Amino acid sequence: MISEHHQPVASVLVVGGGIGGMRAAVDLAEAGLKVYLTERDPG
Repeated sequence: MISEHHQPVASVLVVGGGIGGMRAAVDLAEAGLKVYLTERDPG
């Protein structure tokens, strides 16, 4: 049984650090999710 004091921890992977990926990552983080953001080109 899950206690009312504990929320399940969810994480997401956002692929692409462009405008859309960054916005999605911020929105998901603000919603309480752990976010991993990846980008192919480091520069």
